[in-house]
Amino acid sequence: MKSQRRSRSPQAVPSVDVDEQEFFSKPAEAGEVVVSFGEESPLHHMFGRDFFYVFGGVLPLALSALILPVLTRLMGPKQFGIVSFAVAISSVLFILLSFGMQTGIQREYPRRGGVKRSREIVAVSTVFILLLTIALTLTANAWAGLVKAGEFPWAMKLMAEWSGAAAIALICLGFLRSADRLAAYLVVVLTQSVGAQAIGVVLILSRGHTAKNYLIGLVVGQFIAAAIALILVRPSLSGLAMFIRFGGVLTFSLPLVPLLLSNFVLWSGDRIIVQRDLGSTSQARYAIAYAIGAMAINLTSQLNQAWMPRVFAMSDLAERRRILAQIQKQLLGLLVPTVIGVSLAVPLLLAIAAPPSYHPESLVFLTVLIVPTALPYSVVLANTRTLLAHGKSARLAGATLVCAAVNIALNIVLVPRMGLKGSALATLLSYAALAWASSLLVRTDEDRLPHRVRAEIVQWCVVGACLATAAIPHGPFGIAGRTLGFCAAAAVVVMQAARFRRPRVSHPRPAESGEASVGKYQWADPLRNVASKIRPKP
Repeated sequence: MKSQRRSRSPQAVPSVDVDEQEFFSKPAEAGEVVVSFGEESPLHHMFGRDFFYVFGGVLPLALSALILPVLTRLMGPKQFGIVSFAVAISSVLFILLSFGMQTGIQREYPRRGGVKRSREIVAVSTVFILLLTIALTLTANAWAGLVKAGEFPWAMKLMAEWSGAAAIALICLGFLRSADRLAAYLVVVLTQSVGAQAIGVVLILSRGHTAKNYLIGLVVGQFIAAAIALILVRPSLSGLAMFIRFGGVLTFSLPLVPLLLSNFVLWSGDRIIVQRDLGSTSQARYAIAYAIGAMAINLTSQLNQAWMPRVFAMSDLAERRRILAQIQKQLLGLLVPTVIGVSLAVPLLLAIAAPPSYHPESLVFLTVLIVPTALPYSVVLANTRTLLAHGKSARLAGATLVCAAVNIALNIVLVPRMGLKGSALATLLSYAALAWASSLLVRTDEDRLPHRVRAEIVQWCVVGACLATAAIPHGPFGIAGRTLGFCAAAAVVVMQAARFRRPRVSHPRPAESGEASVGKYQWADPLRNVASKIRPKP
């Protein structure tokens, strides 16, 4: 398959205009030096260059965490609770408006003629999103009461506008990620994160410390980011044919909508129960605990989004199965020390994030109950990658919907009895159930994750270790113990990451009769392209 453009893949020989798959499948000609990047090269890319895209996805989340202490001090608990609830509602609207088209574009892009079709899909998606956004904004007063936001319908109008712009930007980011246009990708991400947050804070300081001013700033920043994204992608309006192509991608993407909605219910559906039973102040306290406890979850989610285009581009089933299994193994090697380290740092992070009026010391156990949810969530995403690669999104959507219903039921039962801790426990148990259910959906032995029972035992032992950190006493000895434990966990994370990126070079084997010499170059850092120093010999 000929490339639609000059390959941007660091694996390609610079002087040859072919894509990555063609480069690996092309037979060696007599007298030609063929550079092989080792059988683990796609895996190294996932833990190498793809981390730059992860940075782009994590940046808005990290910035939200960094700005959290500012917002909690500029706005009272009630105003911050409105912001937290409005953002949760916007997540639902955002999922509905995006149609799952980001993943659809990433699946379509590697195919023959995929670049042109992807631009057409972006154009049609933008038109539909704008029409739906206008409809949601005009009817916000009617549906605000249904989501328990009758006291602040203006926030629902703003979030409808924000969700439309964010959905357009997301679809464009899917295109830019597939095209490996890292600089353009980061420009859009920086605008919708740093720019939007800066506008929101400026409006708070200049016009009043209210949730409305902050949300207006987010909307303005998101519209600017969406406009920049469309300029960078250059959507193609090529007649009625694009509607036909849009329909073909939609058949794959639409089943992702209930999947994403079910994931939202698992992730944020408990906010509605907390708002209903405990009020906006408890909603604000819960949002702070979640912002800290979900750091590992957010990182894992962004890794999955960055990896999906590479997964869709793998045409060799055996290679894809092997790489997906290795991804999960290495990811767990990073997640285990990460969640333990975050759990040890929870008291300090809470003290930084919230003023004394939020009673951060009472949120420690709640937060460490959220942190290890990243482990079963990583298993869910591992099985999701396999099922989506096989086009089995409907099965996963059904399982996720069931577990989301379980989460809501557990929240209804536990929140009145256990308060915020009951909501966090319900989410942890629901994700554990989904990890188990999604593993059952992967029906072939080759696709299933290896050593599942042993891995599950390890995960629950880590959950116990995280909860045990909440019992570490306050005082000098407790602080010293937490500091030592955090440093040890951080050292393990650094060593694991360094092991993934360590170059591996094997000596070339002698050429056999009728075979070209093959030099095997294998390294973990794709940014240092040794192939650029190698030229075909005459």
